[in-house]
Amino acid sequence: MIRPPRSFTIALLLAVAGTLTLSAARSGGARLPAVLAAPAAASSTTVVSGRDYATAVFRDPWDYSNPSDLLLDTGPAQGLGRPVMSGGLLSFTVHSGYVSPLWAGYKSEVPTGREGTVTANTLDAHTYTRLHVHIYVSAFTAAGLSWSACSSSSGACSGSMTFALRAGWNDVDLPIVRSHATGRAWTGRMQGLRFALTAPRGTVSVHLDSLRIYQASRAAAFAWSAPGRSPATLWWTDAAGTIRVTAGPHAGQVANAAASASSAIRVGANVAGYPPRTYFWSVAADGSKTLVGQTAASPLPVIDTPSAAGCKNYRGHPWTFTSSRSLAGHANAAGLGFSAGGVLTATNAAPHPNDPNITLPLSAGGINGRVYHRLTIVESYDGRFNLANAPGGGTMARILWQSSGHVALSQTAPLVTYGGKRTITLDLAGQVIERAGSAAQRYPFASTSPVIRLRYDPNEDPGARHWQLYSVRLAADCQAGLSSVVSWHDAQYSSGSTVRLEARTAGGHTHPLGSSTEHAGSNSLVVSVRSVPRGTYTVAIYVTNPGRVSAAAVSSGPLVISR
Repeated sequence: MIRPPRSFTIALLLAVAGTLTLSAARSGGARLPAVLAAPAAASSTTVVSGRDYATAVFRDPWDYSNPSDLLLDTGPAQGLGRPVMSGGLLSFTVHSGYVSPLWAGYKSEVPTGREGTVTANTLDAHTYTRLHVHIYVSAFTAAGLSWSACSSSSGACSGSMTFALRAGWNDVDLPIVRSHATGRAWTGRMQGLRFALTAPRGTVSVHLDSLRIYQASRAAAFAWSAPGRSPATLWWTDAAGTIRVTAGPHAGQVANAAASASSAIRVGANVAGYPPRTYFWSVAADGSKTLVGQTAASPLPVIDTPSAAGCKNYRGHPWTFTSSRSLAGHANAAGLGFSAGGVLTATNAAPHPNDPNITLPLSAGGINGRVYHRLTIVESYDGRFNLANAPGGGTMARILWQSSGHVALSQTAPLVTYGGKRTITLDLAGQVIERAGSAAQRYPFASTSPVIRLRYDPNEDPGARHWQLYSVRLAADCQAGLSSVVSWHDAQYSSGSTVRLEARTAGGHTHPLGSSTEHAGSNSLVVSVRSVPRGTYTVAIYVTNPGRVSAAAVSSGPLVISR
């Protein structure tokens, strides 16, 4: 196997980690004037949240409700004590450390998953201009957001801003503007974000509830007033019932909102930074409270087919591992175990423990790589994530292949494998080949020559790493002749929502595919493509709920129309 240097360079070496220099926390952004000469509203007002990057791109907000929201391995994160993601909170202790909401990965790897170096994942700084974070710290803490537009840590690529967190729960809502004259301004396409914390004295406990990089919106502004003669402040809650006026993960004072002196004084607030289905209450000093506004429920559609994982399976099914006959061969692995559920387990072994590998059985004639090139691997390993070239390191995988007419194996660049059970999806017809080897070792998977050998190397640990392989799936692009099935689910479904589907070319031309009424859970619709010209398309979905709030999503993989 070709082996480039294992001491990967972290692609996002940003200057915020360490001691942070602070000025006073800033406020601002699009909001109504502090005082409006108008009578009090008789009922609550519904506004629409500002567009959030993670929700729009990943169809999954950074609310720390699932492990996909954040990588906690050393590299993407640093300096965290006992990090735990549970109950919608990321909890840890820290003196000086960081997390990476958008991880820019490592040099020389194949970008996968939610890494910012995946082209579709880059963050448009022109669209998403504000930060909203809801966080608890046990003592005063310096905080910073830093960003990078490339894999270099040079000033031309990276910039940062700083702010302060007081002890307790904080709702911080700020325009993203660099705090220093040097470094990159918040402009262009960003590949990495880092959120850093430094406690001036000792260690602090942290509970991170949510982080949003969002689009400012005047449509999220509304007016409100105190419920009576007593002065009032504006509070939010994510529960539909009457608010409990206690700051915590489900309630707090609204960031940047002016107070109202009495029911005769209306004031303005802009709540674009808060997610859909947030409720806003006027809370007076005498304890009286009134619901004055809310952010509307919004659909959150996710297209399941077509996708980057493809459709039709090579051999009709994925590779799973129920017995030794499930493999065509293996090397540098011992203690192979096979389960009735198809899980392979093994441990790195001599003579070359840093090169464990398995060879997958192929059908007669091999693989037509021009058709079957979308690969999905589900894997895990024991021990920690570590890229060092030493026992306990080498947590990176590779795919190798041999095509007819070639003696040497070609291979991918490293697939960095983070801790936990992970699903890795990549297009073997894309830019994935390792460039460090000889010309004889650099040839494409997708070519006129069939692939006659396919090998998986789970790691490069020179120690006795124990690992698991759950499945390997090789599939083709989703194809359509006269009709196709489009499937999706809505993570924020509302009864009565309607759906419109279309096929979109790379140049932006669209063709209608049909419409439907949405239901809870998995949805599917057979669409006719008779009138759609042959070619490669992205499928787009537009969902409108009964509140007339619409949201769109696009497929992660293509639909190829041929007939």
